[in-house]
Amino acid sequence: MKMKVLLAGIAVDINKLQLDPAIEVIRTSSVSETLEVLQRNIPDVVISEFVFKDGNGAVIFKSIQEKLGSEVVFVWYTSKSDEEVCDKDFYLLNPLNRYIPASAPAEDLIEAIKDTLAKKEEKEIGKYVRVSIERFKKFNSLPCDVFIKLSDNKVIKIINKDEMYSQEIIEKYKGKGIKYLFVQEGDFATFSSFVYTTLRSSVAVARDDAKANSEEIDVSEKDIAVVHDLIRHLNVEQSTVAVLNEVSTTSIRTINKAPALKDTVMSMMKEKGYLYGHCLMISYISGLIANKMRCDSKTTLQQLSIAAILHDIALDSEELARVEDLNDEKNSPLDWKTKEKIKKHPIVAANLATKIKDLLPDVSSIILSHHERPDGRGFPRGLGPTAVLQIGCIFIVAEDFVNRVCCQELNAEFLTKIKNDFSKKYGKGNFRAPLQGLLDVLAKV
Repeated sequence: MKMKVLLAGIAVDINKLQLDPAIEVIRTSSVSETLEVLQRNIPDVVISEFVFKDGNGAVIFKSIQEKLGSEVVFVWYTSKSDEEVCDKDFYLLNPLNRYIPASAPAEDLIEAIKDTLAKKEEKEIGKYVRVSIERFKKFNSLPCDVFIKLSDNKVIKIINKDEMYSQEIIEKYKGKGIKYLFVQEGDFATFSSFVYTTLRSSVAVARDDAKANSEEIDVSEKDIAVVHDLIRHLNVEQSTVAVLNEVSTTSIRTINKAPALKDTVMSMMKEKGYLYGHCLMISYISGLIANKMRCDSKTTLQQLSIAAILHDIALDSEELARVEDLNDEKNSPLDWKTKEKIKKHPIVAANLATKIKDLLPDVSSIILSHHERPDGRGFPRGLGPTAVLQIGCIFIVAEDFVNRVCCQELNAEFLTKIKNDFSKKYGKGNFRAPLQGLLDVLAKV
């Protein structure tokens, strides 16, 4: 995976830097833009000017120290003297921090970047914990970065924190004879807790399945009639449908362990109205997208399915559940109280989900972000295309598709329009892979 270098207010032509392709360069031109980028990205090195039109680089340096700590290397590249910009603790905070005068040749900046990255990488070697590669086969995303060790002094990141990965990656390295992957020492406690929580949840679900009254809570053939036409049009293999049926049933059993949610979910199932069909279709479509992305472990499918069932549980009417975009002019007649309720329902639903015993990781996050959009105009947080977890992006794309095809004839012209619209809307950031997954689902239609 690429190492990241953030250039804040640096006017040097990027094309002349001739950096290794493995180095990703991010450029900003103001203090405010830099602070915004730092909320979405954790660079390995920040190289900053001191003088900006909207402030000075000291604000950037302070923000990095407060939010990211001393692991991020900071380099001043400015016409100001080192006495003016480097306080007494500058080099103590990170021995790799440095000062380069703006009068120095561009080549010096290039060498400084390469040298700093090399020393940072060397410094971090050895701060890793070995984990059996088999442990990674049960998941499609993890709360930490994952590495392979090429030698005693060289590691390469192969999985990014919170990004979806397919089992093909794990099988590829396993096929090369690699028996262990590595997580950073500081992440090992988080990794262990994640694995323990997920496995405990799986064991609890299996135990409950053995005891469950299948007639009471199974997703029956009659129930999936609401999605049958859509599945038939998408030419989905029956083996895949069977897996998704099982996942939906298991999800409802899991939710039924929370007394505060059981009555609401069971009532929704019995009514078999818009909300129930909407939830089931999102569960199936998001599962199909994950399948095309090769990210369809049982854990991932379960997370998407539980989120689908619960995402609108804080709304008490079908009319409110149908509201997708508060910025749409057709929703302008809604009074402020109704708009506030709609805007807050992802937060309320995400909090309700935490009442489920042994809740799988990421379910609450998926629910919380299901109304976010790649243009940053979604709610409740207005996140951009790189700020939403990829599993959340799968869900968003799936729900948007379900909303578009609801009560529509799935002819070639209509599906072509959806493909074109979605390609323009979702072809960015963490939405790219889920978009391609949906396009692959529709390829046989």
